[in-house]
Amino acid sequence: MSQHEVDQISRLIAEGRAAEARARALRLAQSGAKDARVQQAVSGLLAAMSQMPQAVYYAQRAAQLAPGEPELAVFLARQLIIAGEPAKALAALEPLHAKLSTDPALSAAKAECLGILQRFSEGERVARAAFEAHPTDAGLAALLAGALLNLGRIEEATPLVRGASLRFADDPTLASGLAHVLNYDPGATREEQLEAARRYARVIAPGLPPPLTSHANARDPQKRLRVGVLSPDLRAHSVAFFIEPWMRHRDRGATELFAYHTNRIADGVTERLRGLCDQWRDMSMANDIGVAQTVANDGIDVLIELSGHTQGHSLAALHLRPAPVQVTYCGYPNTTGLASVDARIVDSITDPPGAEVFASEALVRLDPCFLCYSPPPGAPEVAPLPALAKGFVTLGSFNSVPKLNARTMALWSRVLERVPTARLALKAQNMVDAELREDLLRRFERAGVARERVTLMLPPESTAAHLASYGSIDIGLEPMPYHGTTTTCEAMWMGVPVVTLAGDRHASRVGASLLSAVGLQELIAASEDEYVERVAALAGDLPRLATMRAGLRARMSVSVLCDQRGFAARFDGAVRGLWREWCTRSNAPD
Repeated sequence: MSQHEVDQISRLIAEGRAAEARARALRLAQSGAKDARVQQAVSGLLAAMSQMPQAVYYAQRAAQLAPGEPELAVFLARQLIIAGEPAKALAALEPLHAKLSTDPALSAAKAECLGILQRFSEGERVARAAFEAHPTDAGLAALLAGALLNLGRIEEATPLVRGASLRFADDPTLASGLAHVLNYDPGATREEQLEAARRYARVIAPGLPPPLTSHANARDPQKRLRVGVLSPDLRAHSVAFFIEPWMRHRDRGATELFAYHTNRIADGVTERLRGLCDQWRDMSMANDIGVAQTVANDGIDVLIELSGHTQGHSLAALHLRPAPVQVTYCGYPNTTGLASVDARIVDSITDPPGAEVFASEALVRLDPCFLCYSPPPGAPEVAPLPALAKGFVTLGSFNSVPKLNARTMALWSRVLERVPTARLALKAQNMVDAELREDLLRRFERAGVARERVTLMLPPESTAAHLASYGSIDIGLEPMPYHGTTTTCEAMWMGVPVVTLAGDRHASRVGASLLSAVGLQELIAASEDEYVERVAALAGDLPRLATMRAGLRARMSVSVLCDQRGFAARFDGAVRGLWREWCTRSNAPD
């Protein structure tokens, strides 16, 4: 196989000459019909053109030509995952993995497939066995930590990631993973979180080109701004729902909006958001350098990233400083650690004065609330208070499993002890895993809660059914230290008041911001004792609870939390203010 030919085809793809690239790739496939590496290369080229059925076909050809090679089995599995066929990917891996059960690449790919298929307990066992056999494999360490996080075992995940990130000190995935995982750990300090984020910035720098130090953007504080939004979550994802109000109601005369979507997953929400943008860039096949180059070529004035250290982020692209003003917002509850990110949009409740010392960015406070909620269309009507029919109060949380740490369980155990007739209902996507459900019940038993008082609900198949599930909940409970955001808004929209414990950092103060935005400050506790008593007071006053439930949606509808136009104007003002600051600095004499 001629690498020169592959490089030429890749260049055609980069230049947008897809038809010519595809024709040459198919000719290459014919000329190397019996060469597994040629078929693999052709598959990769076709995938780069987003022609996944053909890419999968040639990956299958490659694996068939060399059935004993783990690399080609893994390559086929990756292509099937990209094509949205994780079950087929798992089937392609299993025969060879049965023979080579601790092969690191095969094990990593199999564990990834199991995670996508929500078989988290199996995935954890596969990752653990491989990591124990290959303890110097940084990728397996990250994979095992992710599996533990998905199982809600943060007490195991944190020391694993902390130790691995020290052992593999130059691994950016582990460095970012540690910053992410620490948000879930009740024992992590804000100082440790800041240092982990800054360490990521130090780790990625040696492997990247130097950041841009100057930009050709016109330094006009009044001009129509080119604003970019960078995210893997411009799809049916909570981040999309919180950024959409600004995208929809922004001042179009003042901003030209570019979107950079870095995820292959696209859906109806993606198409809706695309229609709100002036320019849409599909960056699903681009690496961080390619993303940065595209942003720079577009002449973006203000770049807003929405991921932080969450999965699929592009923080390395921001390190390259493709835009003169770079902002982080919404998708991550902490600092990025990057000196190249100028600002983080928060509010005065999530980040009170003094929070600046725990952020690498300047904090821009978008008061009264940094978020705007878009109620889902077609949401069911608010159901009557279930306690009136059941004869007991049901406490509930639909937050993700990683937030169910030992501290949260102990706190909720105290609530259930204080309200001895109450029941607890939990629902999360990961609860499709039967082993996970059993483990959670055992953990609640160790925390002093009898398993018959806990109901673990499977995730419904539709948004409407998910929202209807709130019809069985009387009072919502926030976890600690990582509050809900979408879940808190959804609960209130469905008439369920949520009690929150305000902590000392952004992740544990979002609930306080949301409740304040709808005028329910009485549901914000300042201590664990107060949290328990506030839940108990609500549970003991069903008339008050029923009245609150009946009026909560209307209250929320007229609150600042749902004022989309007002929010968009404030957001526009924040973006413009950051641009003016840059213009002032750039125009200042040396």
